[in-house]
Amino acid sequence: MNQFAQKVQLGRMSMWSANRDRKSNPDYLPTALVSDIYSGVEQENQAFAQQLQKNLTGKIAESAKLVTASDITKDELQKPDDPATSPYPIWSKEGVYLAQTKIVWRHNVYEAKWWTKGDPPDSPILRAEETPWQLLGPVLPGEKPLPQLTLPEETYPKWAEETIYKAGQRVMFEGIAYEAKWWNKNENPEVALTNFETSAWKALSQEEIKTILEEK
Repeated sequence: MNQFAQKVQLGRMSMWSANRDRKSNPDYLPTALVSDIYSGVEQENQAFAQQLQKNLTGKIAESAKLVTASDITKDELQKPDDPATSPYPIWSKEGVYLAQTKIVWRHNVYEAKWWTKGDPPDSPILRAEETPWQLLGPVLPGEKPLPQLTLPEETYPKWAEETIYKAGQRVMFEGIAYEAKWWNKNENPEVALTNFETSAWKALSQEEIKTILEEK
């Protein structure tokens, strides 16, 4: 790690669990468990730290005084997202988003982890598993809107009201491809766009559509 940091001129390298970087106590029990106060190997105190900092002159105290500033100004952050330069649709409170759907919100790209509606992508959260959105990164300069993929109408049979569908069967309804989640009859696929949990259908994601088009 020390050699790599010097080779690429790494700006900062930190050590995790520095409290364990010390000579082990031979009387420590139990020996079968990983200690939270010793490294578990034969060493002198701060041996790992000394190896990591070899030929590196930076100091933690000096780094703590540094103040970083964002390249994006406050005015730029407050500017509304521009559909003309956003690679994906702008998030809307009224919009319904399926899993793997990508959107733009406040100059960042997010991807839906599951069906969601009305959940702001940048809501403050305590744990990542609480939000239906995953941050992918900022909208980069020069990006343009990406076309939304669609399937030809003849890809799957048109949905028929009286037809019985089994789980996994696919249909087309008003230009959108759907897949049955379970056995159903007289269940309009369009309901999946507004009430995914109770609908017997799910619309195919952009990734699924892309795979289908590539196989043709």
